[in-house]
Amino acid sequence: MSDKQIPKVEAVATLLVHRGKILSVFNPRWGAFTFPISKRKMFRDTEVSEAAKPENLHRAAARVAGEVLGRSFATDEFPKPLADIKGFEQSDVDGVWKLYEFHIFTLEVSEGVALAQGVVGQWLTAKQFNSHEPVSHTARYLLSELDERGLLPKGPG
Repeated sequence: MSDKQIPKVEAVATLLVHRGKILSVFNPRWGAFTFPISKRKMFRDTEVSEAAKPENLHRAAARVAGEVLGRSFATDEFPKPLADIKGFEQSDVDGVWKLYEFHIFTLEVSEGVALAQGVVGQWLTAKQFNSHEPVSHTARYLLSELDERGLLPKGPG
């Protein structure tokens, strides 16, 4: 048995939803479309190693939505928690197996919502995430987990 530690990654994703479709945004680092997603920030005091403070999850969800929409949110407008998904996955970036913990939030947006300058986005149904390329493995994995839990966004009636 190896003594190697399995890297842990804690991330926050915000599904921006309109009429059952989810905004996919192009992540140039990954070379694929995915959701607004980011690692959860950890604030560390360089002088006191025990003084680490994780980013508030609701603020992180608003941060990733704000990066895509180019706007801020009042606390009563923050994205709503949807699910926590934890599992071992192989990274699309470096190929290393990691223990991922995803905190998924959702935010209903209006039709024709503007995206921040430079953001490339496309509205897709959950099914289209599986049939389009390039789409990240992470987006497909998270949608599959949400589908198993009955938590996928519903379209109009």
